[in-house]
Amino acid sequence: MKLHLATASLVLAAAVLAPAQAAVRYTFSGSNVENIPAAFSLTVPDFITVDTFFPVESLDSCSAITSSCGGVTFNMDGVEYNTPPDILTTGLQVIEFGIGDGRAFFHYFAPTPGLPFSTPGIYSTSFDFNPATLTVAVVTAVPEPMSMEMLLVGVGVMVGVLRRRRRVGGAR
Repeated sequence: MKLHLATASLVLAAAVLAPAQAAVRYTFSGSNVENIPAAFSLTVPDFITVDTFFPVESLDSCSAITSSCGGVTFNMDGVEYNTPPDILTTGLQVIEFGIGDGRAFFHYFAPTPGLPFSTPGIYSTSFDFNPATLTVAVVTAVPEPMSMEMLLVGVGVMVGVLRRRRRVGGAR
């Protein structure tokens, strides 16, 4: 029985001392050619490394003055959006910000040694006439309330088992 109690205590201690999971937060602010400001914030489990579309419902926040938000596309290579392909945009990473009425505007971010979408930092657009800033940050995820409840229930059960064993062991 002592082995079971020691194992349970070790598992509980590992759960309490385990590092919190990290996530990546993308924060964007910019404007389009008509100088209409827009912004969004998005938190995902890991860096964005493939072309990905996020509907407005999956964003942490989204604002577009005079228009509704229509979602955000992260594109890994800007050349895909140009017809015919423009050599100037090859290798640039693109944020396509939809503004809900079928229109979108694009912001091209210059490649860096790690590329903006997968390297923490603050990036300003270096190619495009629409000014914008993208902040990429690694954040620590806060445990879900349900996880904390289960942890507390587990601690309570362990305390109860310990008290019962002490009481039974002392009565012998």
